[in-house]
Amino acid sequence: MSTFLEVTADRILSRTEVQRMLKELERERAAAMVGVGRTSFVTDYYLLRITLNTGLRISEVAELQWRDVHEGFLIIRLGKGKKRRPHPLDKRRAELEQMLKLELPARMRKETRKELAKILRVLRATNRRTVYFGAETQGLLNAFKAWKISQGESCGHTANLFIGARGPLTRYGIHERWTYWKNRLGFPEEIVFHSIRHYYATFLLEQGVSIAMVSRQLGHASSIYTAGYLHHTTEARARIVALL
Repeated sequence: MSTFLEVTADRILSRTEVQRMLKELERERAAAMVGVGRTSFVTDYYLLRITLNTGLRISEVAELQWRDVHEGFLIIRLGKGKKRRPHPLDKRRAELEQMLKLELPARMRKETRKELAKILRVLRATNRRTVYFGAETQGLLNAFKAWKISQGESCGHTANLFIGARGPLTRYGIHERWTYWKNRLGFPEEIVFHSIRHYYATFLLEQGVSIAMVSRQLGHASSIYTAGYLHHTTEARARIVALL
Protein backbone atom coordinates (compact mmCIF):
# COMPACT_ATOMS: atom_id res chain seq x y z
CA MET A 1 0.00 0.00 0.00
CA SER A 2 1.27 3.49 -0.80
CA THR A 3 2.48 5.42 2.21
CA PHE A 4 0.35 8.49 1.64
CA LEU A 5 -2.87 6.42 1.74
CA GLU A 6 -2.08 5.57 5.36
CA VAL A 7 -1.88 9.21 6.46
CA THR A 8 -5.23 10.10 7.99
CA ALA A 9 -6.07 13.40 9.68
CA ASP A 10 -5.95 11.91 13.18
CA ARG A 11 -2.27 11.00 12.66
CA ILE A 12 -1.15 14.55 11.90
CA LEU A 13 -0.16 16.86 14.75
CA SER A 14 -2.45 19.89 14.86
CA ARG A 15 -1.11 23.41 15.29
CA THR A 16 -2.70 23.53 18.73
CA GLU A 17 -0.90 20.34 19.76
CA VAL A 18 2.39 21.66 18.39
CA GLN A 19 1.99 24.94 20.31
CA ARG A 20 1.21 23.06 23.54
CA MET A 21 4.24 20.84 23.06
CA LEU A 22 6.59 23.74 22.34
CA LYS A 23 5.34 25.69 25.35
CA GLU A 24 5.93 22.75 27.70
CA LEU A 25 9.31 21.93 26.18
CA GLU A 26 10.47 25.53 26.48
CA ARG A 27 9.38 25.70 30.11
CA GLU A 28 11.38 22.59 31.01
CA ARG A 29 14.38 23.68 28.94
CA ALA A 30 14.50 27.04 30.69
CA ALA A 31 14.32 25.36 34.11
CA ALA A 32 17.09 22.92 33.25
CA MET A 33 19.33 25.71 31.97
CA VAL A 34 19.32 27.33 35.42
CA GLY A 35 19.87 24.05 37.24
CA VAL A 36 16.36 23.34 38.52
CA GLY A 37 15.32 20.73 35.96
CA ARG A 38 16.53 17.58 34.25
CA THR A 39 19.25 18.15 31.65
CA SER A 40 17.68 15.41 29.51
CA PHE A 41 14.82 17.84 28.92
CA VAL A 42 17.26 20.17 27.15
CA THR A 43 18.11 17.38 24.69
CA ASP A 44 14.40 16.59 24.30
CA TYR A 45 13.70 20.24 23.53
CA TYR A 46 16.26 20.49 20.74
CA LEU A 47 15.52 17.02 19.37
CA LEU A 48 11.81 17.73 18.95
CA ARG A 49 12.27 21.32 17.76
CA ILE A 50 14.79 20.27 15.11
CA THR A 51 12.56 17.38 14.00
CA LEU A 52 9.60 19.75 13.68
CA ASN A 53 11.70 22.04 11.48
CA THR A 54 13.18 19.34 9.25
CA GLY A 55 10.63 16.51 9.07
CA LEU A 56 13.26 13.80 9.59
CA ARG A 57 12.37 10.17 10.15
CA ILE A 58 13.13 8.77 13.60
CA SER A 59 16.01 6.67 12.18
CA GLU A 60 17.47 9.77 10.49
CA VAL A 61 17.32 11.73 13.74
CA ALA A 62 19.10 8.90 15.55
CA GLU A 63 21.90 8.75 12.95
CA LEU A 64 22.44 12.53 12.70
CA GLN A 65 26.06 13.53 13.35
CA TRP A 66 27.71 16.94 13.55
CA ARG A 67 29.47 16.36 10.23
CA ASP A 68 25.98 16.36 8.68
CA VAL A 69 25.19 19.86 9.97
CA HIS A 70 26.03 22.72 7.61
CA GLU A 71 25.07 26.38 7.34
CA GLY A 72 21.47 26.25 6.16
CA PHE A 73 21.20 22.53 5.44
CA LEU A 74 21.62 18.98 6.69
CA ILE A 75 23.07 16.02 4.79
CA ILE A 76 20.99 12.92 5.48
CA ARG A 77 23.01 9.77 4.85
CA LEU A 78 20.48 6.98 5.33
CA GLY A 79 17.33 5.92 3.58
CA LYS A 80 14.21 4.62 5.32
CA GLY A 81 15.05 1.89 7.81
CA LYS A 82 18.79 2.34 7.10
CA LYS A 83 18.31 0.80 3.67
CA ARG A 84 19.41 2.50 0.46
CA ARG A 85 16.55 2.96 -1.95
CA PRO A 86 16.59 0.82 -5.15
CA HIS A 87 18.52 2.34 -8.04
CA PRO A 88 18.55 1.45 -11.78
CA LEU A 89 22.29 0.72 -11.55
CA ASP A 90 21.83 -1.98 -8.88
CA LYS A 91 21.36 -4.71 -11.51
CA ARG A 92 24.50 -3.72 -13.44
CA ARG A 93 26.52 -3.57 -10.22
CA ALA A 94 25.44 -7.12 -9.36
CA GLU A 95 26.43 -8.28 -12.86
CA LEU A 96 29.88 -6.73 -12.59
CA GLU A 97 30.47 -8.19 -9.13
CA GLN A 98 29.59 -11.64 -10.46
CA MET A 99 31.94 -11.15 -13.42
CA LEU A 100 34.84 -10.38 -11.09
CA LYS A 101 34.35 -13.77 -9.45
CA LEU A 102 35.20 -15.42 -12.78
CA GLU A 103 38.56 -15.96 -14.41
CA LEU A 104 38.79 -12.95 -16.74
CA PRO A 105 41.58 -11.74 -19.01
CA ALA A 106 43.64 -9.06 -17.28
CA ARG A 107 42.39 -6.24 -19.52
CA MET A 108 38.71 -7.23 -19.10
CA ARG A 109 39.14 -7.49 -15.34
CA LYS A 110 40.66 -4.01 -15.26
CA GLU A 111 37.80 -2.52 -17.32
CA THR A 112 35.20 -4.32 -15.19
CA ARG A 113 36.71 -2.96 -11.99
CA LYS A 114 36.82 0.53 -13.49
CA GLU A 115 33.13 0.41 -14.47
CA LEU A 116 32.16 -0.99 -11.06
CA ALA A 117 34.05 1.78 -9.28
CA LYS A 118 32.12 4.42 -11.24
CA ILE A 119 28.79 2.77 -10.40
CA LEU A 120 29.68 2.52 -6.71
CA ARG A 121 30.48 6.26 -6.63
CA VAL A 122 27.06 7.03 -8.09
CA LEU A 123 25.29 4.69 -5.67
CA ARG A 124 27.07 6.20 -2.66
CA ALA A 125 25.94 9.64 -3.77
CA THR A 126 22.30 8.51 -4.05
CA ASN A 127 22.36 7.41 -0.42
CA ARG A 128 22.38 11.07 0.62
CA ARG A 129 19.93 13.91 0.42
CA THR A 130 19.93 17.58 1.39
CA VAL A 131 17.40 19.02 3.83
CA TYR A 132 17.31 22.80 3.80
CA PHE A 133 16.31 24.99 6.75
CA GLY A 134 16.24 28.64 7.76
CA ALA A 135 17.67 30.98 10.38
CA GLU A 136 15.47 29.67 13.20
CA THR A 137 16.72 26.10 12.82
CA GLN A 138 20.31 27.28 12.41
CA GLY A 139 19.94 29.18 15.67
CA LEU A 140 18.60 26.05 17.41
CA LEU A 141 21.52 23.96 16.17
CA ASN A 142 24.07 26.58 17.21
CA ALA A 143 22.52 26.96 20.65
CA PHE A 144 22.34 23.20 21.15
CA LYS A 145 25.99 22.78 20.18
CA ALA A 146 27.06 25.57 22.54
CA TRP A 147 25.11 23.98 25.39
CA LYS A 148 26.60 20.54 24.74
CA ILE A 149 30.12 21.99 24.76
CA SER A 150 29.36 23.74 28.06
CA GLN A 151 28.35 20.32 29.46
CA GLY A 152 31.62 18.76 28.34
CA GLU A 153 30.02 16.72 25.56
CA SER A 154 31.82 16.01 22.32
CA CYS A 155 30.69 17.80 19.17
CA GLY A 156 33.36 16.26 16.99
CA HIS A 157 32.94 15.42 13.33
CA THR A 158 31.43 11.97 13.87
CA ALA A 159 29.73 12.62 17.22
CA ASN A 160 25.97 12.08 17.29
CA LEU A 161 23.80 15.12 17.99
CA PHE A 162 21.47 13.45 20.44
CA ILE A 163 23.01 11.67 23.42
CA GLY A 164 21.20 9.95 26.28
CA ALA A 165 22.36 8.59 29.62
CA ARG A 166 23.68 5.41 27.98
CA GLY A 167 25.18 6.94 24.84
CA PRO A 168 23.79 8.05 21.46
CA LEU A 169 20.01 7.89 21.37
CA THR A 170 18.83 5.05 19.15
CA ARG A 171 15.47 5.10 17.40
CA TYR A 172 14.14 3.13 20.37
CA GLY A 173 15.55 5.65 22.82
CA ILE A 174 13.96 8.49 20.87
CA HIS A 175 10.66 6.60 20.81
CA GLU A 176 10.88 6.25 24.59
CA ARG A 177 11.45 9.99 25.03
CA TRP A 178 8.59 10.78 22.63
CA THR A 179 6.25 8.44 24.53
CA TYR A 180 7.06 10.34 27.73
CA TRP A 181 6.08 13.68 26.19
CA LYS A 182 3.09 12.26 24.36
CA ASN A 183 1.66 10.88 27.62
CA ARG A 184 2.53 14.01 29.56
CA LEU A 185 0.75 16.21 27.02
CA GLY A 186 -2.21 13.87 26.73
CA PHE A 187 -1.92 13.36 22.98
CA PRO A 188 -4.27 10.77 21.40
CA GLU A 189 -3.01 7.24 20.81
CA GLU A 190 -2.92 7.83 17.04
CA ILE A 191 -0.28 10.55 17.41
CA VAL A 192 3.18 9.00 17.04
CA PHE A 193 6.69 10.37 16.44
CA HIS A 194 6.10 10.13 12.69
CA SER A 195 3.16 12.54 13.18
CA ILE A 196 5.76 15.31 13.45
CA ARG A 197 6.87 14.48 9.91
CA HIS A 198 3.23 14.55 8.74
CA TYR A 199 2.82 17.98 10.32
CA TYR A 200 5.99 19.23 8.63
CA ALA A 201 4.88 18.06 5.17
CA THR A 202 1.41 19.56 5.54
CA PHE A 203 2.83 22.84 6.86
CA LEU A 204 5.21 23.25 3.91
CA LEU A 205 2.42 22.60 1.40
CA GLU A 206 0.19 25.12 3.17
CA GLN A 207 2.97 27.70 2.83
CA GLY A 208 3.03 27.20 -0.94
CA VAL A 209 6.18 25.07 -1.24
CA SER A 210 5.95 22.92 -4.37
CA ILE A 211 5.18 19.22 -4.13
CA ALA A 212 8.49 18.46 -5.85
CA MET A 213 10.49 20.42 -3.27
CA VAL A 214 8.59 18.96 -0.31
CA SER A 215 9.16 15.48 -1.75
CA ARG A 216 12.91 16.12 -1.90
CA GLN A 217 12.96 17.50 1.63
CA LEU A 218 11.19 14.38 2.90
CA GLY A 219 13.22 11.95 0.81
CA HIS A 220 10.14 10.36 -0.75
CA ALA A 221 10.79 7.82 -3.49
CA SER A 222 8.05 9.49 -5.55
CA SER A 223 6.22 12.82 -5.31
CA ILE A 224 2.95 10.89 -5.55
CA TYR A 225 3.40 10.06 -1.87
CA THR A 226 3.86 13.73 -1.06
CA ALA A 227 0.74 14.69 -3.01
CA GLY A 228 -1.32 12.69 -0.50
CA TYR A 229 -0.76 15.44 2.06
CA LEU A 230 -2.60 18.00 -0.09
CA HIS A 231 -5.86 16.50 1.12
CA HIS A 232 -5.02 17.62 4.67
CA THR A 233 -4.07 21.25 4.06
CA THR A 234 -6.19 23.99 5.58
CA GLU A 235 -7.13 25.29 2.13
CA ALA A 236 -8.31 21.90 0.89
CA ARG A 237 -10.37 21.26 4.03
CA ALA A 238 -11.90 24.76 3.81
CA ARG A 239 -13.00 24.16 0.22
CA ILE A 240 -14.67 20.89 1.11
CA VAL A 241 -16.42 22.37 4.16
CA ALA A 242 -17.64 25.34 2.09
CA LEU A 243 -19.16 23.04 -0.52
CA LEU A 244 -20.80 20.67 1.94
